[in-house]
Amino acid sequence: MERYLCKPISHDLAKKMVILTGPRQVGKTWLAKELMPEFKNPHYLNYDSTDDAYIIHARSWPLNADMLILDEIHKMKGWKMFIKGIYDTRSSGRWLSELQA
Repeated sequence: MERYLCKPISHDLAKKMVILTGPRQVGKTWLAKELMPEFKNPHYLNYDSTDDAYIIHARSWPLNADMLILDEIHKMKGWKMFIKGIYDTRSSGRWLSELQA
């Protein structure tokens, strides 16, 4: 079942970073993962996972990722500057970040 936000988010991802916000348990992660099949090499990282948090801090996700989803990134200290810096200097694909409002 496609949610009504899938098409507008896909459209926006073609030209800019998308930050998806909302309260707990409303389907932000589900929605982000629903968009993954549109890409050849999407990559999902959840900051709550210690392994994924290490990858995020080390900036060691695959360079060929054409979509990067950073879930729970708002829990990282200095996340706003981190995302802007990485997007400005290392962006080669689409970015979707999920934040709890």
